Amino acid sequence: MRIMDSGQKPSWLTAAVTAAQELCARNAQPRSSDWPRQVGPAYAATERDRGWFKVVLRQPLDMDRAEAVFLTCGQGPNTRYSVFETFSDQGLLYVRVMESAPTKDMVLCVQQSTSGTLVESLVKQLRELSPSPLTSAFATARLSPVPPVREHGLNAEQNQAVSACCAAGLHAIWGPPGTGKTRVIAHTLRALRAAGKSVLLVSGTNVAVDNALQRAAELVTDLRAGQFVRVGAPTVRAVADDERLALAHLVRASLEQVEQERLTIAARIGDSRADPRLAAVREARERLHRFDPDVYAAATARIAAFADRHQHLKRCDQARARCDQEHRNCEKLDELVRQAESAWQGREADRCLHAEAARLQTELDDYHQTADRASLRMASQDVALNALQDRLREQETWSLWKRMRRAAELTALRTEIDQAQRALADSRERLDQIRSALARYAPELRQRIAACEQAASCSAAEIARLDAERTTLYRQAAAARRSHEQTRAKLRQAEHDLQDLPDVPGPTPEDLALAQRADEAGLPALYARLRELEDAAHEPMEQLIILEQQHEKILARRRRLERDAEQELIDSAQVVATTHAMLRMRPAVHRRSYDARDHRRSLSVLPRRSAVRHQPGRARG
Repeated sequence: MRIMDSGQKPSWLTAAVTAAQELCARNAQPRSSDWPRQVGPAYAATERDRGWFKVVLRQPLDMDRAEAVFLTCGQGPNTRYSVFETFSDQGLLYVRVMESAPTKDMVLCVQQSTSGTLVESLVKQLRELSPSPLTSAFATARLSPVPPVREHGLNAEQNQAVSACCAAGLHAIWGPPGTGKTRVIAHTLRALRAAGKSVLLVSGTNVAVDNALQRAAELVTDLRAGQFVRVGAPTVRAVADDERLALAHLVRASLEQVEQERLTIAARIGDSRADPRLAAVREARERLHRFDPDVYAAATARIAAFADRHQHLKRCDQARARCDQEHRNCEKLDELVRQAESAWQGREADRCLHAEAARLQTELDDYHQTADRASLRMASQDVALNALQDRLREQETWSLWKRMRRAAELTALRTEIDQAQRALADSRERLDQIRSALARYAPELRQRIAACEQAASCSAAEIARLDAERTTLYRQAAAARRSHEQTRAKLRQAEHDLQDLPDVPGPTPEDLALAQRADEAGLPALYARLRELEDAAHEPMEQLIILEQQHEKILARRRRLERDAEQELIDSAQVVATTHAMLRMRPAVHRRSYDARDHRRSLSVLPRRSAVRHQPGRARG
């Protein structure tokens, strides 16, 4: 293809380039979206091989304008599985990724080219366009004369349309829906293929391209793989599954060795992913996918701060209430103490009388105790004297010789008996004196004691009871005052602690719900164990990363080989069928030469129109 300079360009081509540049400047947009767009959830296509997923398309998706297509899963947005094959069927988009990809919680993401990219491609192709009779005729809207009609097994109008499509020049064919335009294109492709011509079939929609290509493939009984090539993402399943037509099948057949390498690595990746340690990490990450530890910590901090403040307020209220209660208790005890003290003071005369009676009783008891002690002492001395006398009588029975030898012992015993007798006589005299004094003073003391008790208005037991009550109340009042002081100190400390608390906002209902859900699911504990699980899975994780890197390298090599294989397949194909967007996006399609170009589009004015541009020989456009 020869590129013209500005001096060689026809005026209409210069005007077209200028208009396209103005359109590009007016609709300036980035080449692609900054972030991929989520199309929808992807479900494992169990009816197909492992690695295939299907997505329900709720709105049309132009896969020909996709710059990046991948699946993500619940492990996080950074976990991507590149899509290397797609096709559409009855509102479902089927995509193929690595066989070891998870089968649950997958989402399809697409990063598409914007209209600015297509306009830039249009400007570039217009600049590279070489002048020819065909382009001049197209620019000036001069249609070629209708050639002689040849029989193609159709009705008259369809035979005329097929003859025009197969002839040289520029022809426009129009017909309402149901008049057989797709059938005309199919017969045209069969006729041009039989004549050994190369054809570019282009339409604005994938469905129109697929229908025409499918019809043509049905007409050609000896069609070999690669003669008709569908470039882009087919929407008709028959075309997508036809290994003779779909470019993805043709490329995969030519890259069988690389595909086997990729499948081997993918199988090893699947085995690595089945490791229980990695499964535990994967499960933990899936559960923690929506768990933000910082948000949880902030929410729990607000909840804890609110609970702490609430607890301090509660302690202050409890201490204040207890302080008030103890103050009232102290006042009540003080009143009881005053009453008991008043009653005690009111019995002072009685207390004196009972004290005097107690003193006299003590004196009388002392006399009795002295007499008892003297009596006991005399009885003891009498027993000791009897014992000595028994010994003496026993010794007097000894023989004369024995008494002579132990005369000193007998003398000592008799001396001891004399002393005991004198002591007993003294004790008896002392006892008699005590009894005489007791006989004289006891009646008087008993009379005085009885007089004191009769003079008192209450009994001694009552005085003792009043004293016990008074002492008990004094002790209770002292204990109550000590407890009251301690409670007041606690209240002052609680109020001081409350003032020192930071002024933080209380938790929102969202904080409470978030913390409750996280705690019920055990996510904080799981997050704390995640590092331990990751450490345990470090070795298989490293091995998995290496395998995935190898898989990506194979995919990159596969894509490079795909481009070469696509170029070769497109260059060698007799019929190349694609859409407008794919024609602009794939240089391999629009840079090769064709003997005929079939351009099919829908207009708002006319229901259907097909334009066939044909020039004998190797026309370049």
